[in-house]
Amino acid sequence: MGNRRKRGMRVLVIALTAGLLLSVSGCGGEKDWTRTISKTLDTDVSQGEVVSAFDDHEGNGDGFTHVELQFSAGTELQAPGNHELPMPKELQIAVWGGELETDGTPISWRPLKAEDAPDVPPVEHGWYWFYDFNNPDSPGDPSELFGRYSFNFILAIYDSDQSRLYYLKMDT
Repeated sequence: MGNRRKRGMRVLVIALTAGLLLSVSGCGGEKDWTRTISKTLDTDVSQGEVVSAFDDHEGNGDGFTHVELQFSAGTELQAPGNHELPMPKELQIAVWGGELETDGTPISWRPLKAEDAPDVPPVEHGWYWFYDFNNPDSPGDPSELFGRYSFNFILAIYDSDQSRLYYLKMDT
C-alpha cells in the first residue's frame, strides 16, 4: 500500500507541475482571436479563419497585435461604426508609414508596428474601423494620433477584394 501511495503522489506532483508550466508559459492553448475581434468590433467574425496572428503584448499591457482573418470569397462583412476606405492620412501613415507635416515641419514616420510583425498590404476597397483609447471624447477620430507621446488604439481594415480582415492593436 505504501508504494502505491508514493506512486500516486509522484503522478500528482508531475501532473500539477506540468499544468503549472503550461499555464505560465502560455502553451495551454491558442487565444480565440475570432471571439476577441467579434467582441471588439461588435460583429460576428467567427466564419473567418485565422491565417496569421502576432501578439507581443507584455505583462504591463504594452505591445502590438496583428491578426489576419480570411473569409470566403465575396463575404460582405460589416461592423458598426466602420468607414469606407480610403482611411484618413494619419491612419495610412500608422499602417504603411509616410510623411506627416507638424507645425510646418515634415516628419517621416515608419509604420507603427512591432519589428517582427507582418506588414499590411495596400488595401483599396473595403472599410476601416478605428478606436483611440487616448481620445475618450472622440475615439473614432485619428487626427490627434501623432500629437502625443503614446499610442493606444485598435484599427481593423477589411479588404473586400481579398475578403480579409486585418486587426491591429497598438499599446505603448
